[in-house]
Amino acid sequence: MTPPRIFLHEWRKARGLTQEQLGELVGTTGATISRWEKSEHGHGLDLNDLLRLVRVLKITPNEMFLPPDLTDFWALRDIAEKR
Repeated sequence: MTPPRIFLHEWRKARGLTQEQLGELVGTTGATISRWEKSEHGHGLDLNDLLRLVRVLKITPNEMFLPPDLTDFWALRDIAEKR
């Protein structure tokens, strides 16, 4: 079974951050962020790293596995269903 894809690059760009800026906010380096982004499935990214990233990016852990534009769609759908 193929591991799920992470969308770190897309989320970083959506937040307007460089790799260096995100690395600083997460407590690592821009080079590490680059390595995580190049690994489509997040190899080298442990649970603590993932939790720090989602906290800084202001997303849920589940959202890391969806592109930002898709999660916006689901959020809008959920709002519409509540009406």
